[in-house]
Amino acid sequence: DGDGDGDGVNGIPEKWRMACGNVNGYLEYAGATLTFEEWARVREAFDAVVTEVDGDDASARYVRDDGNWNAMKAMMDDSVVRPRRLSQVENNARYANAKAELDEAKKAWKEANKIYKDARRRIKQARHEVHKTRKAVRIEYR
Repeated sequence: DGDGDGDGVNGIPEKWRMACGNVNGYLEYAGATLTFEEWARVREAFDAVVTEVDGDDASARYVRDDGNWNAMKAMMDDSVVRPRRLSQVENNARYANAKAELDEAKKAWKEANKIYKDARRRIKQARHEVHKTRKAVRIEYR
């Protein structure tokens, strides 16, 4: 219908999702973390705005409904999203970092192992040369 009333994500119209995005931008810009009481005031303000723009029925559907309000709140502030989902993302990033570190460590180990084996071979060769020389000296001065 073109006026932004169509149901969008979680049944929340585009215009209210954009309003949530604007609040998100402001909170990020201000570096603010809202308390429980401040969230209650934000909810009251959204309730008043939605009631004024779309009527009391829409406000009851979007702001006064806890499920929709939590979805709107999550759009406003990422920190209210369940920690489990965020920790999964962190774990994925941590896993990728650990895998990259392991690959680097394997390369370093392989190179160090090659250097070590080369050094052992050179020492063995040098000892063999010393032994041959001492043997030749012993035979010569018998």
